[in-house]
Amino acid sequence: MDILFVNFGNQSDCFISTSVVKGLYREYKEPDIFCVVEDDNTKVIFDYCPHIKGTFTINNIFNLPVKNFDLLISYGQYSTGRIHAFDESIQVQETKSVFGNNYFDILYGNLKTGKNIFQVYYNIAGLKWCGESFNFKYYPKNKTKKNLVGLALVNSNLRNYVKDNLVGEEKLWDIPFKKNILRKIDEVNRCYQIITDDFLTMNLAIYLKKEIFFLKTVPYNTRLEFFNSKYYVYHIPYQFVK
Repeated sequence: MDILFVNFGNQSDCFISTSVVKGLYREYKEPDIFCVVEDDNTKVIFDYCPHIKGTFTINNIFNLPVKNFDLLISYGQYSTGRIHAFDESIQVQETKSVFGNNYFDILYGNLKTGKNIFQVYYNIAGLKWCGESFNFKYYPKNKTKKNLVGLALVNSNLRNYVKDNLVGEEKLWDIPFKKNILRKIDEVNRCYQIITDDFLTMNLAIYLKKEIFFLKTVPYNTRLEFFNSKYYVYHIPYQFVK
């Protein structure tokens, strides 16, 4: 069976969706799965995703070795328009997309659900989530330093809240911004504990089994899933967010 796995979402979307590849590989008895993404920043995620036969960006989709797919699974907020860019060059027997059954409104709108985001991603693919985590295999280049607390804040106004409420004598270190997700993983892995308001950093810390302090500054339509990580969620007062 040949499956085309399309995700034109951001790095968070793509990193979470690697979990679905596990379910597809199990459900369809070791299919051939090919992946198409937006650019090299998301391509690298699937380069380290087991069970993917090949990953292509939208700029080289015509190099796909297979032109007739049994199943196309589509993720990402802007996936429909981009799929039209190459839908004449391939044939698909069945399509399952984020556009349907309220999935789009859950992920990108205002519709709330009692499910976690992994369940929603599995449901889009027509699968049942059975607790699968990220399907990603990368070994960080940096070693973890004892007592080093990593700080990754999108909202810089939260720094005072962190200093006043969350840290003691530990050394606080600002995790540098990296477009390359592998380099970002390396930097997160330096720390034994992560404090962040960033959804991607939170999930990378979960993957690396760090102790996590997640500063929740916005509402989420799905439940957060931390798997077996030790975590604390703080609902940040408005005066620290603005």
